[in-house]
Amino acid sequence: MKRSLLLSCLILNFVCVNAQKENNNWAFGINQGLSFNTVPPSIVSTSTNTHMPSPCAVSDSMGNLLFYTDGERIWNRNHSIMPNGNDIIKGRTDAMCMQDSTDAMDVNIIPDPGNKQRYYVVGSVGNWVYDGVSQCEQFTDVRYSIVDMSLNSGLGDVLPGNKNTVLYSHVYGNIATGEGMCNKWVLLTNAASDILAFEITPAGISMPRISSLSLPAFCINELKTSNDNSKLAVGTNWLTGQKSYLHLYDFNALTGAVTNKRPIDTAGINSKGTSDELFGFAFSNDNSKFYYRAEFGEAQAIWQVDLSQKSHSAVLASKTKVCNITKWMHSWDMMLGPDGKIYSAFRDGGDWLVISRPNRPGTACDARIQKLNIPLTIATYSLIGFQNWIPTSKAHYKYDDFAACSAPLPLSSKQPFADSYVWSTGATTRDITITEAGTYWVRAMQSCGAYRVDTFNIAFKPVQPPVDTFSCNGEPINIPMQPGAIYTWGSNGGSVITQTGTYTVAITVPGCGTINSSFRAIVYPPAGTQLLPDDTIICNAQLKADISSRYEMGDYLWSNGKTTRSITVASPGKYWVKSNTPCGLFTDTVDASYCKPIVKNIDMPTTICQGSCVDIHAEVENFPKAFNWSFPNGATVGNVWDENKSVRVCFDSLGNSQISLIVGNFGTYSDVFAKKFSVRPKPVVQYEELTIKAAYKKMVLLPACGDADTISWYRDKELICANCKELEIEAKLWHTNYRCVIQNGECKDTCDYTIEVVDIPTDIWMPTAFTPNGDGKNDLFRPMHDNPNIQVLSLSVYNRQGVRLYHSPNDGNLGWNGRYGNNEQGLATYFWLLRYKVLGRPDILTMKGDVILLR
Repeated sequence: MKRSLLLSCLILNFVCVNAQKENNNWAFGINQGLSFNTVPPSIVSTSTNTHMPSPCAVSDSMGNLLFYTDGERIWNRNHSIMPNGNDIIKGRTDAMCMQDSTDAMDVNIIPDPGNKQRYYVVGSVGNWVYDGVSQCEQFTDVRYSIVDMSLNSGLGDVLPGNKNTVLYSHVYGNIATGEGMCNKWVLLTNAASDILAFEITPAGISMPRISSLSLPAFCINELKTSNDNSKLAVGTNWLTGQKSYLHLYDFNALTGAVTNKRPIDTAGINSKGTSDELFGFAFSNDNSKFYYRAEFGEAQAIWQVDLSQKSHSAVLASKTKVCNITKWMHSWDMMLGPDGKIYSAFRDGGDWLVISRPNRPGTACDARIQKLNIPLTIATYSLIGFQNWIPTSKAHYKYDDFAACSAPLPLSSKQPFADSYVWSTGATTRDITITEAGTYWVRAMQSCGAYRVDTFNIAFKPVQPPVDTFSCNGEPINIPMQPGAIYTWGSNGGSVITQTGTYTVAITVPGCGTINSSFRAIVYPPAGTQLLPDDTIICNAQLKADISSRYEMGDYLWSNGKTTRSITVASPGKYWVKSNTPCGLFTDTVDASYCKPIVKNIDMPTTICQGSCVDIHAEVENFPKAFNWSFPNGATVGNVWDENKSVRVCFDSLGNSQISLIVGNFGTYSDVFAKKFSVRPKPVVQYEELTIKAAYKKMVLLPACGDADTISWYRDKELICANCKELEIEAKLWHTNYRCVIQNGECKDTCDYTIEVVDIPTDIWMPTAFTPNGDGKNDLFRPMHDNPNIQVLSLSVYNRQGVRLYHSPNDGNLGWNGRYGNNEQGLATYFWLLRYKVLGRPDILTMKGDVILLR
């Protein structure tokens, strides 16, 4: 068989306490069952010998087995078949099926609301088809028989007139059951994906209430109702080329209506062309969480969604993988046990999936694969379609004891359709609000006499954030963790703290919300630990230093009276600190001193002119604060004071001397530097400017303009003679400037001479022939002269026809090469015209003549 045959009987339920133990015995496939009368549950023997996927058993209110069935036979508590217990659900075969399909697929035991000794045994006939790739139950009959426990001396028997009765035909073979307080429900699906809800009352079974699931005509794979009768989970089967879907609906246990379709998950098409699987559902016992198995490709996992969220989008966003399945699950289905845990089994014996705290969100539900010491050795598909839950009336129920975060706390009866309510407080509404811890119960009653009692054991335990704490001797601090709470630490924190600091944590308690908290943790060092840094040298512009305890001690007293972890010192000396802590008294001392100031240089000229004022600057290191300048030889000093690295000094007395500087830091260290210098008289010029006229190429002797140690001469800022008392020049250029610099050390003065040349000649010599043959001699025809005052303006050359063969402005490339364009000119006489001027004269001069070109 395929997994679509492994369908469980689905009954709305609470966690049964007190004496209500009708579900304490589970029956499985071949000769095996499970008893919840022990903790942990234990394996028991049965007489089942079948491959049926959904055996079912019922016990009395004390947990004593009454009977069990595989859908074809019914065994009493002595494991014997009841007198009429054979063929209780037997039906047709289907020509499309590839094997005998008369087996019962799904079987359910439902107490008769009108007779506490009678039970309906409802089951489907197993007609299914398998095409080699996918499978689906085909349309089948759902039939029922009635067991009366008052017969056969209390061992029970099947009523002959109420055996194998057809409830409905042409429906899928999976069945879900639900219950109100005075009625029960049998839920079937048809080809149109409708829900057919059959109500069972003391009067019998009514015609179905039909609700549309608003789904395509899929093969419905699984149905399961929630424990509070309010929801219905519907899964579609895996078919070739189609996806599988999981939806949630609202179920009204009073009317049987199924409404409000909501998607939960979708499985796509795998590489085989069939759908991945969504199979095996379970609601938590408080109905706030929904679990399902999903198989995507080769990966299997258990997922949880939180149905307590306020919107469906939030429900979908809460989807959390709570367990990876790394081995093959045999039953695929999941079932809520009487102990409030959810169970599912694997093919090989001993391994079970157990969700120990299904009411808690996310991985706090504690879903894991466990060894329950309950070996299931059946290697066939008869292993488990899990035990179906037996609905009971007039039973006491409770939810898990829980701790509320704070008062007030709303409580609500889990029976939404009761006619009346009575609380232990005397209230008669479905909902109340409490402000004190304690045990509360509510009785929900129907006019038929049925009632339910929900019990709530409430303890107000608010979230306890960590408090300020400490440890001694450098020991790590273990932060107490509140059971069931989720701690999200800041970037520097965790449950084990090794360093002093302020730590932040967000603490989430399921159902209570999240608080953000911060606390201080101090890890005190071992006794005798050095608190302060090594002795300190203060060396900065402020001559201050921060001294800090290496450890956060919480309590400080410094020698200067400060009580902070760090102090700022501005003078040398010894400083101590004391810290009185829960771990004892800690003390330590540090010596603070200044670094030695250094004078590297005194920046000033070594020769100073008498009467001059000079800016003198000290180049220092290590931030001296005191400057003591000494200026001899009658120097006058203005604005000299401490912390002044620069001064301006005027010198009046001639001679050699020195300046000295002493620097210090408030008397602790000092350094001395001296700079020698000479004060010289400033030379005096006899005149500042002089113009001399001289004939062309006449020699002129220029005298110094004053007496000094050094006399230098410059022509147009170019040094032409150093240490020259006088300067002899040739008067050649029309106009030339000379400067004489007289100098005593750094003391100097200047005078300027201007030479103007007169009687400058105007003659230029022009060649009468030239040979432009490329031998480097006489290759160009051009004017010849050595007069720097002549400036040629242009030269033009003409042939006898008057064609100008050459014209050259004064561009520095003067001269004719005997060509006209790219053509060489032949042997001939050519005529020329020259235009030029002479510096110092305003007119333009011209010359003309002829020249012979020879080759």
